Amino acid sequence: MSSCLYHRGMDVYPFLKPVATQVVFGSPSKNCQGSGICKLYTLHAQEGMDSPCAAVAGELLLTERHMVLLVPVGSLPAQHINGENFIMEEEFVLPAWLNKLQATTAPRYIPAGAYLFQRINKNIYIKFTLLVCL
Repeated sequence: MSSCLYHRGMDVYPFLKPVATQVVFGSPSKNCQGSGICKLYTLHAQEGMDSPCAAVAGELLLTERHMVLLVPVGSLPAQHINGENFIMEEEFVLPAWLNKLQATTAPRYIPAGAYLFQRINKNIYIKFTLLVCL
């Protein structure tokens, strides 16, 4: 997947190193039902965990103000998509391990809303806005 991160649509972040992740889609308050991002794990963190939620392997690119999520086409459940938008029913607070990667202590979150996604080859990428928790 990494080679696609530097494909035409991602060349705005050529200096960033992708972070391998496991993403669970859904709403945190609905026990991973609904639409949005429910959980983000490190690549191996979910192994051995007893969870009914299915995780999808993906990659992240992080800046101070944005997070780009790259997942394979077909991995987004239909209820998360409205046209060309990925739907976030509620905000998602980034896990502490992601903040540590950028040496920041301020918790950040993705606001609820609709986020445009693009298909590039066999992958989908979604660019999220990141805000600082007050």
